[in-house]
Amino acid sequence: MNVFMYWKNENGEDELITPTLESGVTRRSMLDLAREMGVKVSERDFTMDEVYEFFGTGTAVVVSPIDRILYKVDGREIELQFPLKEEKSIMNKLFTAITDIQFGRQQRPEWTIEI
Repeated sequence: MNVFMYWKNENGEDELITPTLESGVTRRSMLDLAREMGVKVSERDFTMDEVYEFFGTGTAVVVSPIDRILYKVDGREIELQFPLKEEKSIMNKLFTAITDIQFGRQQRPEWTIEI
C-alpha cells in the first residue's frame, strides 16, 4: 500500500505528498489524477505538521482512509486524527475519479489496453 498525505506546506499551499517508492499502477494513477485536478503533488519524505488528510492506495483497496496516526516527538506520543471520506476531501475526489474510470463512467482510452 502506498501512503499519501494532504497538508499545508511551508509556503501555505495545499499539497499532496507521497514518499518516493516503486511506481505501481494505482499510485501512478492517483498522482496523475491529482495533477489533472490542479493539486500540487510531490514525491518526497514528509513531516506530520499541518496534515489535513492521510490515506493509502493500492490495487485491492483503491483508496483506503487512515483515520489516525500515533508518533513520537522528543519522547512524547502525539496522536493525529483525520477525517474519513468527507465529500470535498482530496481522497474522496481521487476515489471517485479512479472508480469512474474503472467502471467506464469516465472514458480514458489512454489508460486501457485491449487484450
